[in-house]
Amino acid sequence: MWPGNLRPRSLLPMLAAAVALFLGGNAAHGQSGADAWTVLEKEAHWIPAGAEEPERVIYVFTDPNCPYCHDLWKVTKPYYSEGLQVRHILVGILKPSSPAKAAAILSANDPAAALRRHEKNYEDGGIAPAEDPAQLVRTQLENNQQLMRRFGARATPTVVYRDGDGGAQALSGMPRLQALPGILRLPAQPIEDPDLQKYL
Repeated sequence: MWPGNLRPRSLLPMLAAAVALFLGGNAAHGQSGADAWTVLEKEAHWIPAGAEEPERVIYVFTDPNCPYCHDLWKVTKPYYSEGLQVRHILVGILKPSSPAKAAAILSANDPAAALRRHEKNYEDGGIAPAEDPAQLVRTQLENNQQLMRRFGARATPTVVYRDGDGGAQALSGMPRLQALPGILRLPAQPIEDPDLQKYL
């Protein structure tokens, strides 16, 4: 835990005038789906994982201490070769160390590589928390958390994806493996990790 005005905080209820995504796979409300997608693309400080020239993109609100976020990272990896890019929007809400770990990833020279290292070492605690992150990084993380509240997302991971009509949809929690091809609009990929079979 480090000092400053960026600490884990309970997520506020959805603001009536803000962009709102109802959880459980419902469509964006308050703005068109295209507008909601643009908000994430332009305003979120996201870190890419997967295809450099993607065929499909999803956004994920991710806490570095979230075990379900870690599992989602694992189950989406086989889809990278099919053209998937996952854009992780880091927040720090679950544990006292969450903001500092998120800041360590965001402030790395190569945030995408730092995120990979964190996930590969997740079971051993992942990345070391940042002790005194720069104000820019604090602001980026705070903006991500404000955006999460604006979207009415109350849990990590929250997956935001586009349906076949181009509208933004949101799903709270770890998706079922059978649902992933439909969410990603990509061919199903084998998931060989036995620890992930609980999501069947």
